[in-house]
Amino acid sequence: MFDISLIIIFILFFIFKNKLLFCSNNTEFLLKVLFLYIFSVGILEYYSVLDSVRKIIIDVLIILISFLVFRKKNLELPGIKWYLIFSFLFFGSVILSSSKIYPSFTYYRTFLYPYLIFLVVYNLKMPLQRWIIFNKFIFSLFILQILVSIIKYLFIGVYEKVLIGSVTSIGGTYSTMIPLTAIAFIFSFFMIYRQNYKYIIIAMGFLFMGYVGAKRGLWLYLPVVLSTGIFFYFKIIESKTIPKRLIRSSVIIMIFSVLTIILGAKYTRSLNPENKIGGSFELNYLKNYTIDYTFSTSSEDELSQGRGANFISVITNMKSAKWINLLFGYGPESGKGVATYGEGIWKTLGVNGPITGLTYHLVQLGILSNILIVFIIIRLSLSFLSLSKSESDPYLKAIIFGGFMVTIVFFIDFLTYSNSFFSTLFPLSFSFAYFSAIIYKTSGKSRNYLITARI
Repeated sequence: MFDISLIIIFILFFIFKNKLLFCSNNTEFLLKVLFLYIFSVGILEYYSVLDSVRKIIIDVLIILISFLVFRKKNLELPGIKWYLIFSFLFFGSVILSSSKIYPSFTYYRTFLYPYLIFLVVYNLKMPLQRWIIFNKFIFSLFILQILVSIIKYLFIGVYEKVLIGSVTSIGGTYSTMIPLTAIAFIFSFFMIYRQNYKYIIIAMGFLFMGYVGAKRGLWLYLPVVLSTGIFFYFKIIESKTIPKRLIRSSVIIMIFSVLTIILGAKYTRSLNPENKIGGSFELNYLKNYTIDYTFSTSSEDELSQGRGANFISVITNMKSAKWINLLFGYGPESGKGVATYGEGIWKTLGVNGPITGLTYHLVQLGILSNILIVFIIIRLSLSFLSLSKSESDPYLKAIIFGGFMVTIVFFIDFLTYSNSFFSTLFPLSFSFAYFSAIIYKTSGKSRNYLITARI
């Protein structure tokens, strides 16, 4: 019954969204097919489609789309200098570690493919009306995750390891990062574009997705993301008088944030002292639990377990190793063991638990590549902030500031939580690459009819 319900929800969803599926050219069609596919990989996993087949489909679509766009003249390559520097460091790590070609490419594609999507969207010539429809298509794919989560709840219940929306059937961190990314973008529109309370309802839908995925991070990170977004938005307001509408929307967002952390603590067993659903909210207990969980270690086998403790253990062990490993890592092949189970290089480095994206890439690529990754995202973040300050159109301003808020989510994920933005699953990295390209190709230009756009 669950299998049938999944199929029905997909069919009905896209029947009602048929206008969004219309395409004006082959490249737009293939690009939509690609996005639909990467947001549906979890369904294919659930139906036991081979991992190699799933990867080949992405490879083929990327090659076809790139060929259609890159064969044209006057190709623009923004960011190519930084990407070539990163590639130089990456393949330096491959050579120095004598890593095999195929696992190295599998790892490299997690960086290459999002950049190709960025270049494709940036160079693809379509009227802005078409891009607005494409924006709606991406938003709809995110909303689809809520619908699949409802089906999961009805037939499976609250469970971490099975079907995270439709994007994956494993990897519970997406139960945190997809809702967090979506809500960050939603509240940019609520704050800047229109105080439509359907945005609040949709945001609550993503909270439900996080709840069904049984992850704790969403409840703790969301108040940080939203309060940081409000802080920076007030920073870029040039008017001495702050509009009442903005004050009202900010208050609503902060109330939403406070309720999120309270309800998350009460209805997540491990976040309340009674260890039960519907327990009490105690801020001191929540703080102590978070610190203990992040920096926990095992006294029996002397292995670190929490994300913070694992990062410290990796840094400590890499500092005592050869300097070449600190600079260039142990190679793309080295991370194939599961850190959570202390396999491979991770046991050597004293790790037996979940790791952050920074820890994951530090071990394989070394400190130089990771410094460059952080530097590039900081540049993007500051650029988005500057563009949102100068943009006058409300719709586009919301898109740009939403992009800035997603960079906040990226830093939280990369530095403290997981590797969701750079993995063999592409929904977050492709979406971020897409909107980054939209921001750079349209910002600063007069688009009067954008004011009438709708999400």
